[in-house]
Amino acid sequence: MLFGKFNCKIQQICHLSRYSWIIFSFLVDLLKFTLTRQLQIGVISDRIQRTELHLTPYVSNANHSETGTSPGSIATYTCYPGFRTTGSVQKTCRDGQWVSSGPSLYCQEIYCSYPPTISGGSYRGSASYRTPLGTIISYYCYSGYVFNGTHTDLTCQDDGNWTPLNGTCDRINCGPPPTVPGGNVTYTTTEYYSTALVKCVTGFNMMVNGYPRSYNSDSIRCLSSGEWSAPPMCTRVDCGVPPILQDAQIPARSNHYYQQTVTYDCNHGFYPLENRSVITCLASGAWSTLPHCLRVPCGPLPVVTNATSSFVVVDCRTPPAIHFGKHNWTSTTYNSRVDYSCDTGYKLIGVHHINCHEDGHWTEAPTCELPPGASAPMSSAQTSQKSMAAVSIACAVLGVITLICFLALLYKVVFDGKAKKLFSYASYKNGDDCINTM
Repeated sequence: MLFGKFNCKIQQICHLSRYSWIIFSFLVDLLKFTLTRQLQIGVISDRIQRTELHLTPYVSNANHSETGTSPGSIATYTCYPGFRTTGSVQKTCRDGQWVSSGPSLYCQEIYCSYPPTISGGSYRGSASYRTPLGTIISYYCYSGYVFNGTHTDLTCQDDGNWTPLNGTCDRINCGPPPTVPGGNVTYTTTEYYSTALVKCVTGFNMMVNGYPRSYNSDSIRCLSSGEWSAPPMCTRVDCGVPPILQDAQIPARSNHYYQQTVTYDCNHGFYPLENRSVITCLASGAWSTLPHCLRVPCGPLPVVTNATSSFVVVDCRTPPAIHFGKHNWTSTTYNSRVDYSCDTGYKLIGVHHINCHEDGHWTEAPTCELPPGASAPMSSAQTSQKSMAAVSIACAVLGVITLICFLALLYKVVFDGKAKKLFSYASYKNGDDCINTM
């Protein structure tokens, strides 16, 4: 019994020892794994440290070259084209690290800022405060300006600066404005869009584009083409033909202009009142006051012994008319004058005026004849006759049409036996109705 209890104890102890051994073995294995892992981490860390010692530090946007990886070795950095170097360009291997002698290297990208401005112009192309290198822009001048320089293109260079702008936009200069005969031209400047004032002097009227103007001044402008706009014209005032003066003659009846004069010559037996016989064309286009010719008085008739005295006024009466022409007069007494003119298409043969002689007869009147090879123009009476003939023909044609319509209606009434058609005669108003019925 005792042995059985002892045996049982031994079995319990053995059983417990077995579990203890399993636990012990597990702990030993765990310890070995932990130690091995730590050893591996230390080796890797040592390798990493040794590897980092051989690598040169990376710098963005830069190339590098080194003399080696041992202590004292030097690595030199160079920024890519288009990047600007900032800081130290060299690093030295010291105490297992690459160190710089100054601030850390930084490669900053290079841009060009806004291009320079030009007065009187601008540029074409894409540009901003960060304009990429190699960008090209072209300058141009505004309307009214012209480029004065060697070139208009600018390029953004590798150093971040634009190539120099060699030129300016200068305002166009038209030079002195043109002179205007009969007018004064005043101006202050001759550059683009400047104006000059043209004013006609006294005795001249302004014409713009061939049309007269009520005002006597106008302006011209300097254009972008470098020329002045077309100036107006100043035409001399035209007083026209001098008026006919009774009992006086003039050398010729033609148009006269400002400040020109006409001298009247009183007929025989007449004298100018106040000794004034000259008229002048005024700036207003009118003539100065006309002179007046008075008949020379003979005074009282001389007394003749044993005789009586009397006098008779010479009168040539109505002047002769001419074919294909007309005449104009104001008096028929001695020295009076009659002016003749021909109808359109006829030529006046002879002197264009006649005078009343002291014998009471007119001088020989001119005639109006057709030029050689010309046909006589149609008179108003002939024109009226042709018009009446055309009207007569039209009425005749209308009468024939009306007769045809009536006969067509009569045919239908008689042969068709439809008397009621007679009342529809009113509907036949024109030839078209008649034709439709037929």
